[in-house]
Amino acid sequence: MARSSPTAKLAQTNLRQYPPDSVAPPGGYFFGELGLPTQVGRTLVTAQNLLSFMSTSGAACGRVSWLFGTKTLCNSSKPLWHNVAMAKPPVIEDKQIEHLIKATAAYSRMPLRDTAMLLTLYGTALAITELATIAVGDYLTEHGCVNVTSAVRPDVAHNGFEHALYWSNKRVVAAVDAYLVWRFTQRHGRTTKRGAFRGLVPDSPLFLTEHGEPYALTKRTLPSGVISYSCNTLGAYITRLHSNAGIEGGSA
Repeated sequence: MARSSPTAKLAQTNLRQYPPDSVAPPGGYFFGELGLPTQVGRTLVTAQNLLSFMSTSGAACGRVSWLFGTKTLCNSSKPLWHNVAMAKPPVIEDKQIEHLIKATAAYSRMPLRDTAMLLTLYGTALAITELATIAVGDYLTEHGCVNVTSAVRPDVAHNGFEHALYWSNKRVVAAVDAYLVWRFTQRHGRTTKRGAFRGLVPDSPLFLTEHGEPYALTKRTLPSGVISYSCNTLGAYITRLHSNAGIEGGSA
């Protein structure tokens, strides 16, 4: 009888279906409890299956031991993934967000902008780079109305793909509107075309620095050749707002 190859065994293992909120092999971690997306959990499960097979079959035993800095992976009675530390990501509770907003409104040098940015981050799930680059025209129509059903454009999206952006949360909209009124009075990105986009340049970023300038982006080319952008300045600033409110390690 022909013996099954390691690849075939692994493929058979991966055919098992795991419930979306309890992605874990027997004795392993439930990735739903770690707050990870289902597809991430399934990827980790695949990795766990592979490492488990390697440890139980003795394949590449030395390399696996070197990878995890231990000599107890092979010939162990425990599943391999028990030797891998899985840290839970920090979770910010609703009451902490409320405290963050109140503290920012009370102590920030630019309370209207900063509270609007924080509410937008938590209310729309935008990434930091997206927050720095979405434009006034992504929020307002030409007639000055809120574009409730908008989209993050491909050139702005962190993954290069357009995705939906909804401005339907009344608290978020109220905060952004208040900031835009202040921004207009400060002549930050104003246009000479009266009435359109509430007097603001539609292509200008929705959120500007305290000097009325766009946030600087860092450009880098990934090994795959894909060009990636990041906004380290805004990311560090958002982290500092959390820290000022007593939320260490917090970031939207």
